[in-house]
Amino acid sequence: MSFARRSFLKAGGAALAAGLAGCASMAPAAKAKARVVVIGGGYGGATAARYVKMLDPAIDVVLVEPNDAFVSCPLSNMVLGGFKSMADITRPYTGLERRGVRVVRDMATAIDVERKQVRLERGDALAFDRVILSPGVDFMWEALPAMGNAAAQGEVLHAWKAGPQTAALRRQLEAMPDGGIYVTDDAKGGLTHAMTERSRRRRASNTPAASSWFRCARRSRSHPCDRRGSAC
Repeated sequence: MSFARRSFLKAGGAALAAGLAGCASMAPAAKAKARVVVIGGGYGGATAARYVKMLDPAIDVVLVEPNDAFVSCPLSNMVLGGFKSMADITRPYTGLERRGVRVVRDMATAIDVERKQVRLERGDALAFDRVILSPGVDFMWEALPAMGNAAAQGEVLHAWKAGPQTAALRRQLEAMPDGGIYVTDDAKGGLTHAMTERSRRRRASNTPAASSWFRCARRSRSHPCDRRGSAC
């Protein structure tokens, strides 16, 4: 772990400790556990849940996440390039559960600040003393009426959210003939194109695909649920 990363984690831990210090003082006479509810199980939410629990194991940490497992969006480029499989970039939340974090597989729909409750799509509302919001981003399909149905979304692949579309786009790239033309955006497309061409050259020459850049990307994108990652 580099000095910069250690310093960042120490600073982040100190900030979390300061922000959560009031939890204990708000506990009633019965000394019920203070509760921190974290919304979103991506890089930010899972990391926050893990470190809150580490800083004070007495706090009841609840992670609200609708998915059964975390799928790394940044590393999905390596799936598109043929260097990793979907299984390689997927991590279950069992690691957090072993550390004492309670995972509620549901969707948060609203936060009632006055009552200090997180309302869920299917389950009962969750009371909290502190709440951490890290839901990530999603598409606003209502802004694109032509894309507001599953058929259109399945035909025009974006793969901006790692998952089934990542695998489908990879199959399309594999089926694309040499010299074929495709249109993509600069952010994801440049790297995807480079990795796809590298994958083709590797298959042609039958040489290993290892490179320092990809090793660095793998280290810097570790998820707290990944026991092999440096974040653990």
